[in-house]
Amino acid sequence: MNLAVWALPEARYPLKQYQAELARDYGRNDFFLYFLAYGGGPNMSFFNLPTPYITIDNLYEDNPNDAAFETSLTQDIEAALQRHGQVVVFEALNPTNWNAPWMLLIRDGLTKDKLTAFFTERYRVELAGEIAGMQAWRILPRG
Repeated sequence: MNLAVWALPEARYPLKQYQAELARDYGRNDFFLYFLAYGGGPNMSFFNLPTPYITIDNLYEDNPNDAAFETSLTQDIEAALQRHGQVVVFEALNPTNWNAPWMLLIRDGLTKDKLTAFFTERYRVELAGEIAGMQAWRILPRG
């Protein structure tokens, strides 16, 4: 086996290390939100974890009505918060990342400002920094 075929991708993105860290730090009480569409770079769909999640782009595709989309998101987030779980949004709130699926979401009516406002109007949003090579935000109850 050519060492470069294995070592270079592993050095660029240590998937096994991140898998172990995510499995250690998060579990069934927690909740992840991220995009399923691959925009290049790290993506939560790389991982096999027991943590419940929603793919925001698929949810919006299934519920293009803003009220239905927001109700579904709110129910899942509130359920995780009620069980004292951590709620984490990966990359979707990154103000500088316009990769997939943003062009499709914007075309269909979900802008970055609208998604950000959904979270900031209902919850306390804190930048968690980088988790598994991705920008992440913690969603916390207000007050």
